Amino acid sequence: QFGSDLDEATQRQLNRGSRLVELLKQGQYSPMDVIDQSVSIFAATKGYFDSIPVNKIQQVEKDLLAVLNSRHSDMMNTMRKEMQMSAENEAKLVEIIKNFVVSYKA
Repeated sequence: QFGSDLDEATQRQLNRGSRLVELLKQGQYSPMDVIDQSVSIFAATKGYFDSIPVNKIQQVEKDLLAVLNSRHSDMMNTMRKEMQMSAENEAKLVEIIKNFVVSYKA
């Protein structure tokens, strides 16, 4: 009932927060690469995972990172080497994430 009393923007923000909590969960003794974490958090905070059900977030993250690290390893390795995301890489990343989420079949 509390959720129905909130305006749409607040509900969206809470829903995005739920997805971020799922992304931040990591298996014990299996830390994530800094760039992989950054890409995941980037995608979630920019709203690209908003259409994904919360219970599918971890699988979507895993699949997205697999695609990025296999098909776009040059971009990911550049970001690892430079420890930053250039404007060019950010534009590529946005396009890749958008296409991935649209085509994702969970």
